[in-house]
Amino acid sequence: MEWNGNLLAFLAFFIFRYLRLVVHCVPYYRFKPRPVQVKPAYLPDQATVIVPTTFKCADEFARSEITIFADDDVFWPADFLEIILASFDDSAVGAAGPRQRVVRNARPNVWNFLGTAYLERRNYNTGATNNLDGGISTLSGRTSAYRTSILKSDAFYDAFFNDTWFGRPLNTDDDKCLTRWTYSKGWKIHLQFDDNAVLETTMECSSKFLLQCVRWARAHWRGNLTVMANNSYWYRKHLWTLYAVYISQFQTPALLVDGFLVYLLFKATESCSYNARWLIFQTFAFWLFFTKIVKLIPHLLRHPKDVKFLPASVLFGYVHGFINVYACLTLHVVRRS
Repeated sequence: MEWNGNLLAFLAFFIFRYLRLVVHCVPYYRFKPRPVQVKPAYLPDQATVIVPTTFKCADEFARSEITIFADDDVFWPADFLEIILASFDDSAVGAAGPRQRVVRNARPNVWNFLGTAYLERRNYNTGATNNLDGGISTLSGRTSAYRTSILKSDAFYDAFFNDTWFGRPLNTDDDKCLTRWTYSKGWKIHLQFDDNAVLETTMECSSKFLLQCVRWARAHWRGNLTVMANNSYWYRKHLWTLYAVYISQFQTPALLVDGFLVYLLFKATESCSYNARWLIFQTFAFWLFFTKIVKLIPHLLRHPKDVKFLPASVLFGYVHGFINVYACLTLHVVRRS
């Protein structure tokens, strides 16, 4: 195969698209949790757990050192609080959160698996960036712990209760606002990925899961675009996250992006023999398949029977790209659906 413009374009675009996937393998699988000290900085009785409903009563924020917000559909293991609070042994950490996992049904259907895959991919992406440079896009509201001092200020109340999108009050995206506020005040956010503190949650096990995906995608766009427009921490302090999250979010839908790579490779290999070209495209097809399953390896090792859902997962990965586009075009919808 001769060097040509199409080959150079393919290699440049390929590296730009998949560098983060390759790099993330190391920090994600080597992500070590912060150990619980013999004399930790904070004990469970120094934390208050709030299960927000409308989350509109500012005077009800906790008076304890740590405030933990939790959804009403999550399940914590026995030592969860002690392990999460270990994050705050670092005086620079202002917020922390756990690894998340979907409750696997006794007889999982494809929707249950897609929900599982969604969170496994999220764990992979956020764990890797947080380990590399301390950055994440969002500290999930399913369960998150904050230093109460961050929340107890008139400035925070004003920012939180007047969060808007182009002048429209937001009745969603609260975790985005909290994440943005914490980073903008100079605090670190730490993900405590300890196997003994894995949060479990439920998701829709029907086509309603698609509506959840649309809502999450809208929140993702709104949150990231707001950060990019109004804050500087995303490019001053978290250079890898700048590439892996804020720039790479525009590589969607994946079907068109990967299709463009296929086109460039097709043009670049025109001078190759049939057999060589066939081998190149087989290798590239295998690579594309690998990129769709690598983030699911931990789950598949725990539940090898779920390998039967992989074709649906790969297909949904491409469908989700169009969900992202639809969500971007409907950002004016600011209520939960």
